[in-house]
Amino acid sequence: MTHVLIFIGFAACSFLWGGIPIGYIVVKLLKGTDLRTLGSGNIGATNVRRVLGTAWFFAVLALDAAKGAAPVLLSLMFGFDGFARILIAASTIGGNLFSLWLGFKGGKGIGTGLGALLILAPFPMAACLIVFVIALLTLNYVSVASVIAASVFPIAIFAAESVKKVRHDTALLVFAVILALALAVVHRANLARFARGTENKFFIRELDVVPRSPSATSAPPPYPQARIHAFRLHACISLVQRRCQFQIGFECRGFRRFTGFNYQPILARKRILE
Repeated sequence: MTHVLIFIGFAACSFLWGGIPIGYIVVKLLKGTDLRTLGSGNIGATNVRRVLGTAWFFAVLALDAAKGAAPVLLSLMFGFDGFARILIAASTIGGNLFSLWLGFKGGKGIGTGLGALLILAPFPMAACLIVFVIALLTLNYVSVASVIAASVFPIAIFAAESVKKVRHDTALLVFAVILALALAVVHRANLARFARGTENKFFIRELDVVPRSPSATSAPPPYPQARIHAFRLHACISLVQRRCQFQIGFECRGFRRFTGFNYQPILARKRILE
């Protein structure tokens, strides 16, 4: 009975420990803002990269992995059997998915699951890491690569146990299948955006940059018909000005011929003053 109570307390502490939002805390300390209001709204390392840069992506990912590995390591030290360790790992990952500190709204469980499963099943998890890196470099989507790696995890466990020629751990296989389904469910919005072609890419290449559309406030180019009307108006004004000058000059010459008075010096002085 005492052993059961210790295990229940340990599992509850693992749930609370796994729910510590490391990405949220880091951005809150460095930026003073809520990470859930920035980028994709997730509290994981990928969204931290969008806000703080690549260096903090690896830092938060490492801290999340350490957070997931610590309870499983402690369960080994306490002498829990294999099934108990699986439940401890599930409690830790579940705490990250449903963080009590954030109103039971947490991350996607990738970083925490990475650390927990590296202790629980190191060789299958190493195979999943290789698949994740290949999928990420090929597809350029963290969410899709994570779902693919999670789906490979039960296959890797079965293959590793077959190579070792040991009896298959049914509890571990069932846990791996449930975990793969759970990660696919929490990434359903990402998968839907991937299907529509609107999911955020991890590496931003030059070809991926969408050209900026012209601003809506910029003035539209004038229409050809408006240019024609403007040219006609300008020609009419020029014609009127020339006709007025000719008429004034003709009258001045006629009046000078009749009176003998010369207006040219006065007109020249007026032009200088103008």
